[in-house]
Order: sequence, then structure tokens, then C-alpha cells
Amino acid sequence: NNITSVNIPASVMIIDEYAFSDCGNLTKLTYEGQSQLTSIGLGAFSLDYAFSEFYQADAEDGGKFNFPEGLTTISGYAFQSTTPKEVIIPEKCGQIGDNAFESDSAFSVIIYNNNIVIGDGAFPGTTIIYANPGSSAAQYAGDNGNTCNPITDESKQSDGESGESGEQANAGDSAGETSEPEKEQDNKDMEEEKEEEEK
Repeated sequence: NNITSVNIPASVMIIDEYAFSDCGNLTKLTYEGQSQLTSIGLGAFSLDYAFSEFYQADAEDGGKFNFPEGLTTISGYAFQSTTPKEVIIPEKCGQIGDNAFESDSAFSVIIYNNNIVIGDGAFPGTTIIYANPGSSAAQYAGDNGNTCNPITDESKQSDGESGESGEQANAGDSAGETSEPEKEQDNKDMEEEKEEEEK
């Protein structure tokens, strides 16, 4: 109960079953860049009622469960009774076990793998699922009464994408904006066109 946060070294490949279960004051886990984590075991974080953050240590993803890109398996009950707000399941993840995110919390999840196997009761009925149309995640949503929205650029930006920091996201947003010199040139071109028309 004294554990409030955990940092996982890049070399760790497996968080085994019940590794951090019933840690009443655990609120967040961070992992190092180039993480080799591939598997989260049965009930690994179950009954951690305050647990709401799981993200790369040097990213600005506080408040999210943004798993390492190499993660392939989330076992049953792994995050039972935790309190995530946003969950991002990487494309390499091919399996989410029964009741993996069973919770009273309302949260959203982006699922990139079109063929992921999702167990019974993996997500509460209140979970909003972002998935590609026709994917197994979209099918799961339909079968279980979850709201399902297609993955779009907007949903990626609002929920984060592959550990992208807020700073990077802002840089991407501003890239599409017209700079001042470009605006001046556009205005000049418009004036020239107007003059041509008057002639």
C-alpha cells in the first residue's frame, strides 16, 4: 500500500500475473523509451482503484493508458477496477482477455488492430470504442452495446497517438497553418489578379 508510482525499465518484457494487484495507493506506471514490454499478466493491476495512468516516462501522456508499441497481450482482469480515462491499444496487441478493463469508470479506448481478439466483458458497456469499421473491435462494440466511432485523425489527436506528446501534436497542428510571409504573398497575388481583371 506504500507504492504510489512505478517506473518499468526498458528491458522488462513481462509484467507477470498479480504483480501489482491490490496496491491501494498506486496511481501511475511509467515505462522507459524503447520499452520491450510485450505482455501484461492475469490480474496484474487488478483492484488498484486509484490507478489511472500508464505511459512512456518522457511523453506528455498523463491521464492516459498509452501502452508500448510492442505490447501484444493484455490478459484477463489485468486492469479490473482501475480508473482510466483514455486507453490506447497499439496495433501489435492481438489479445485482450476476459474482463481485462472491467470497471465502474467511463472511459474511451482506441483499438488499432483490426483482428484483435477481445474476451468477454473486456470493457464496460459505458466505454466508447474507436475502431475501424468492419474490425473485430467494432464487432465487439456492436455485440456488447458499446458506442463505436471510426478512428479518424481527430480521434487520434484528442486521445494521443503512439505516445505522441502534446508538444508534438501541437507542432503537427500548426504545420497546416499559413505563415505570415505566405499570407502576404497570397494577398499580393490577389491584388495583381484584381488589377488584371479591371484592365
